Amino acid sequence: MTMNEQQLIRDLRATFPKLNVEFDYPFSTELVGVAMRADPSTTMPDGLPIFDDYAGVETHDDGVHSGFAAWLHRRGWYVEPYGYGSWCAIPLPTQEEIERYAACQSAVSDDCPF
Repeated sequence: MTMNEQQLIRDLRATFPKLNVEFDYPFSTELVGVAMRADPSTTMPDGLPIFDDYAGVETHDDGVHSGFAAWLHRRGWYVEPYGYGSWCAIPLPTQEEIERYAACQSAVSDDCPF
């Protein structure tokens, strides 16, 4: 299921009431994103923080709780760092976008110095 940003914000606020969420994409007005901020008291059901740059790889990937990343993924979104203590949920790419990216990648020669 893919949610739009307003649906995601409602779902985030209902499920994680301590998470500070807002409609915002920090890098471009052409793209959609949901900015999030959380302190360590904003936790998942297992009691671990949603975001923790120092957590082990067993529970977090790049500072994001694996359960939270899976929760977002089921809704058609992923999360990446936005700045210290801030994160941005971004829609997963569509199949068309993935195919277009793959075509661009295959067009670049392995000998390309860039």
